[in-house]
Amino acid sequence: MDLRDWRRRSRQIYRGACRYIVCLPHGYHLAIYAGGIGVRNMSSSLPVQGLDARESRQPDRRGCGSGEDSRRPLRPVIAASWQRSADYGIARDRLSDPCYRAFDPESRLLRVARPALDCIAEELAGTRTAILLADNNATVVSVLSGGGRELRSALDQVGVEPGMDRSEQAVGTSGIGTVLEAHQPLMIVGDEHYKESLDRFVCSGVPIFDPIGNRLVGVVNLCSSTGENNELMMLLARRVGRSIEARLRDTSTQAQRALLDEYIRMCRTPAQAVVAFGPETLMMNSQASAILGPGDHAVLWNWAEEWISRRNSMTGVVELTGGVTSRIRASRVLVDSVTSGVVLSFLPDESPQPSRLLSEPRGGKWSRVWESTLERVRAAGNTSHVVALRGESGAGKATLAAGLLDRGVGHVEFLLPANDDEQRVVLHDVRAALHGSKTVIVRRVQNLHRSQIANLASYVEAATAPIVLTGAESWGSEDAFAPLLQAVDVIIDVPPLRERTADIPQLVAEIIAASDIDCAPLRFSRDSLGALMRCSWPRNIAELCCVVNSAILNSGFNDVKLHDLPAEYRYVGPNMQLSTLQIAERDAIATALAGNGWNKSATAKHLAIGRATLYRKMREFGIEA
Repeated sequence: MDLRDWRRRSRQIYRGACRYIVCLPHGYHLAIYAGGIGVRNMSSSLPVQGLDARESRQPDRRGCGSGEDSRRPLRPVIAASWQRSADYGIARDRLSDPCYRAFDPESRLLRVARPALDCIAEELAGTRTAILLADNNATVVSVLSGGGRELRSALDQVGVEPGMDRSEQAVGTSGIGTVLEAHQPLMIVGDEHYKESLDRFVCSGVPIFDPIGNRLVGVVNLCSSTGENNELMMLLARRVGRSIEARLRDTSTQAQRALLDEYIRMCRTPAQAVVAFGPETLMMNSQASAILGPGDHAVLWNWAEEWISRRNSMTGVVELTGGVTSRIRASRVLVDSVTSGVVLSFLPDESPQPSRLLSEPRGGKWSRVWESTLERVRAAGNTSHVVALRGESGAGKATLAAGLLDRGVGHVEFLLPANDDEQRVVLHDVRAALHGSKTVIVRRVQNLHRSQIANLASYVEAATAPIVLTGAESWGSEDAFAPLLQAVDVIIDVPPLRERTADIPQLVAEIIAASDIDCAPLRFSRDSLGALMRCSWPRNIAELCCVVNSAILNSGFNDVKLHDLPAEYRYVGPNMQLSTLQIAERDAIATALAGNGWNKSATAKHLAIGRATLYRKMREFGIEA
């Protein structure tokens, strides 16, 4: 069979993502798909007949064209997008499950673009045209309709609404995702869309670049039905895009100048530490750089973020990662009623001096809450024979016991199992160790059966070795534990991680330093640390370790950015304090999504809730697929 036979037989059988590729002579490749085969000349960006996927469409689904025009080869940029869509495994003949992403309704892009969007919406009033705005992640952040219920209904049917993911990975070739990939304006007409459900639309998409740094920040897309196709739509889309870019340039220039002017003004006060934050700006003078570490930047930003949208200035006390507190005055910098940044000045005579703790390796750079706990533990180790540590699982009880209470003589650990017979065996070993010289650490004391409590109490009273008992925060509250509590000299409650989130930057550094991978220069960005500091951490440090290690793997062992964090940890609003019930609900949803391969339909069925409820909860808790 010659090449012509292969090409002739490959017509109309392109059915899905490529499974295998076989090299053929003269630069051709045989592509084997889930539903058939196709031949592509890899030396050309144009698909040959076997891969002109529109030939596999039904005649009544060829978009706005007809005859020979509808059979013309795909343009190179569209053909490349189709190939990517096929590689992503996008199904052309059915709707994708809606994928929602959390987004900031007051983002700079949306605020700056609103006047231009409102203006074009007025000009297009009465036409069957929709104006879409998406950010640089292809998340739709605004949908305005010029008029016509039919078009808005059609958009609703394909899931075009704020928060919807329109990337190529989600919906294939489209006027948003493909524009972001190509970094150029594109009009995608009818059946040039990869998914058949989008054949009825004509989309004119224009990328939006921030003139300051030429960074791609989003896409504006004018969308109409194929019957309304008009070349002027691309001209209008370009005009809207230029208008938004001009306002970005103007506001960026004014914002940066205003922030810099306020920063310089505050620096005129002698010996005053000053820090200025902007959307992509961090400035500090020499006094501030001498007393602040990388973790302090996230602490200060989180503190300012709590009030920045409500007040122009305020004075408050902030606890830094070094365990020192500082009185700070924060001033919001406004340009045209839009926040361009915030300037923080440490008040005269109250600026923190470099603490001795900042120069101490490990165990010194902690919050006041944790330092207070450490002081109590150290004192107990010097004066008490039997110490009990109580706290939530993963809060660090075992680490405290091993690191601070072994009194320099070493220690041995015993983990009490839940089984009664196994407990007898472990307690027999504990009894022997209590007559040695090393500190004995007995963990999970809450597992003790009633019949064993008195036995352990008698062993402790007769012991010669120092003893540390650790258990859950509630152990000892039952009357049955009274004999054991009478043998304890001091009880110390270990605070959970959510009560000392200022320690998270230092904890992250400690986790990285303790890891086996060679990533010593690796750092977490300000945004990623800020997101971690806003989480509630029901499983405490054990959970943090898991998240940090996952983020390092996701980053490819490079500096960790916000998008490298697991989805459920990326966004928790600055004022969003979850209750215990909400935390359990969030964790249950995230676990179910992961267990069902992030398939929303299967997850909703598994949780016995509606898909709409699942999407709403995902947005509420900031869970991204």
